[in-house]
Amino acid sequence: MKGFLGTRGDLLSDVLIVAVTIIVPALLTAIVLVKKKRFALHRAIMMSIFFVLVLYVVIYEANLTLLGGIDYLRSNIRISEGPYFALVAFHITLSAAALILGSITMRRGEAVLCSGQIAGLGFTSAHRKLAWIEVVMLVISVFTGLAIYYFTFVY
Repeated sequence: MKGFLGTRGDLLSDVLIVAVTIIVPALLTAIVLVKKKRFALHRAIMMSIFFVLVLYVVIYEANLTLLGGIDYLRSNIRISEGPYFALVAFHITLSAAALILGSITMRRGEAVLCSGQIAGLGFTSAHRKLAWIEVVMLVISVFTGLAIYYFTFVY
C-alpha cells in the first residue's frame, strides 16, 4: 500500500520513519528530566524509546521481508549500490550495537534505582558514561536511518 508522505515508500515505511523521528526529541527530554532529578519519568521515557526501537526493528524487518527483501531496496534506490549498502551495513551494525548497549545501560540504571544508591548527581558514573555513548549511537542511528529512507524512497 502506498505511503502517506508522498514518496515511493509504502505505508509501513512511512509510519516507521515518522515514529523514528520522535527518538531524538524524546532523548533530549529524558536528558533534561534526569538533570532535574525526575528519575521515574526519565526511566519511563527511556524504556519507551527502547520499546519503540525494538518494535521498529521487528516491524521493519517483517515489512521488508514481505515486500521482497534486498530486491525491494534495489528496485527503489536511484544511487549506486556500493555506497548505499555501505550506509545500510553501517546503520544496521550501529543500531544493533545501540540496542545491546541500551539494554545494558537500562539494567545498570535499574540496579542503581533499586539499590537506592542515587547519589547527588542522580546516577552512577558507569551508567552515565554508558548513557552518553548510547545517546550518540542512537542519534547517529536515527540520522543514518533517515538517510536510508531518503535514498530509498525520495532521491
